[in-house]
Amino acid sequence: MLSNIDQRPAPSLENETVHTICGNLAKTHSDKIAYLQVAQYDTENPLHQLDTIFAQYSEIDTASMQELVEKFFPGFSEIMVEPYADKPKLLDALQKKREADKDVAIVTEHESLMDVVYVTLGYNIALAKHTGEDFSEIAKRTHLIVSRTILSMDVVDEEGEITDAANLLRFVGNLYFTLPDSERIRESGISQSTIDANNRRAMRKLIEQKSKLRNGSIVAVAAPGTVDKTIRKIDGSVHSVVINTVSGKTSKFLQRFDSVLPVAAAVEGDKKFCIPGDLKKINDNSETHRIMIDIAGTRQWATGLPVRYRLFDSSK
Repeated sequence: MLSNIDQRPAPSLENETVHTICGNLAKTHSDKIAYLQVAQYDTENPLHQLDTIFAQYSEIDTASMQELVEKFFPGFSEIMVEPYADKPKLLDALQKKREADKDVAIVTEHESLMDVVYVTLGYNIALAKHTGEDFSEIAKRTHLIVSRTILSMDVVDEEGEITDAANLLRFVGNLYFTLPDSERIRESGISQSTIDANNRRAMRKLIEQKSKLRNGSIVAVAAPGTVDKTIRKIDGSVHSVVINTVSGKTSKFLQRFDSVLPVAAAVEGDKKFCIPGDLKKINDNSETHRIMIDIAGTRQWATGLPVRYRLFDSSK
């Protein structure tokens, strides 16, 4: 079931314009991920409307979730679930946080449209198996902050059946659709006022949803502003990767949580991996940068490629 904070419909022209722009931005991802394609704007589809900033989780059991994700990500359990399962003390600590009503943020670099989804799904499946808890109970307390470009995407399965991408992602947890406050978004033609209004409503909805739950929540975010820049050699092979600076707004957001779990991951290409770090408390921007430097170092170790976190003033 979809639910919005503000039910006033946005002008249809703006709806279609934002949907089209987001589709153009997401096209680079659909070119790399075979099962994604850009969706045509549909005036009757609530997921295509600008006033939609939230989609509630959908129920599914652990086995069905694993079977579903393996269709799109072969080897998912080995690559994305086992790294969490191999750290039982971490899972115990995270479960204790939940039972103590303490919220934890999962943060990863922004490599792909699907990175934060797969990183979080791997954790949820591992926790469900570790605790014996029903997967949907964990998904109920999982909140994913994702780019609303995903609303401009369809998923095409092996039989050619087309589904809204967001409707599949709802099995992982509650979705909040934001517009990254970045030069790329503004230069695409989406105004700062539209970005700010969208993100304020999404964050209010997140606070509202979390307040309804008795146990602690997981909030997952692929740090906005950190879209990886791949530097290539003349022959097209990858030379190195640069992770851009986390925005000041994102850093302040992470400081609200009892703990942060940094996860280095790659969900595209030949070298897929997921490496969860240790729980940390972030008190200021410098500690956010330290986490991202650690993620860059882990990524370099996993891929064998030089990876650098580009650090500049993000206090604004």
